[in-house]
Amino acid sequence: MNLMQTEKIFAPFHMGFNSVGSRHAGRICPGKDLALEMLTNVIISVGKARRSYLSQIS
Repeated sequence: MNLMQTEKIFAPFHMGFNSVGSRHAGRICPGKDLALEMLTNVIISVGKARRSYLSQIS
């Protein structure tokens, strides 16, 4: 299979979300809110673990 054949197969199914900051081309990634919430929860968990660790070694 060459590149042209591959593009014909996959191009209709491509879901690119090209954006920079708050600028976008009318397409917002459907998982954006989930990813932001998950990262927020990760940062909260890491902060709690760090504070717990620092309080144990002091």
